[in-house]
Amino acid sequence: MPYKETGWSDLAAQVGRALLARKGASLLKAARLLVEEKTTDRGLDGKLQRGTYSFSLFLELMSVLGADAPPQWQSILSLKDTSYAMKAKFILLRELTNLGLDRDEFLRRLRDEHIEPPRNDSADRTMEDGTFSMILMLQLAALAYVEGMERFVDTSDLIRAALQSAKKEK
Repeated sequence: MPYKETGWSDLAAQVGRALLARKGASLLKAARLLVEEKTTDRGLDGKLQRGTYSFSLFLELMSVLGADAPPQWQSILSLKDTSYAMKAKFILLRELTNLGLDRDEFLRRLRDEHIEPPRNDSADRTMEDGTFSMILMLQLAALAYVEGMERFVDTSDLIRAALQSAKKEK
């Protein structure tokens, strides 16, 4: 599927690049530190520039760069012998549970707000196996407060992306 730039992909791109900048990490250093997400600095740059990376990659970048995680994610991120994809899944489920939502209700509420989840993420598979995009996590934070997300993205930017998404749909 060809890449399509959206307000959400722009926001994900900003969040990913900002994490590297905050931690003073080059693309080369970050790519070399990654264990699960085998990539080159050019591959990582492309994903971050397009905003088309997974939430699990974001979690791995946070970990290898020593970024502070929201408090409610720390116990999940400290799990040994657990992939970042599974950690992403557990974090998503934790946040949905805290909001009183299941996956279907979450997707329905996104659509009710005229926020279209990325095509691949609207299938249960990506949420079940933890390979969903960073965009989906940003959309969750736009839909309802996710404690600690303000470490990575301003609420006003989430609202702006949601409004852009709603305008395009109407």
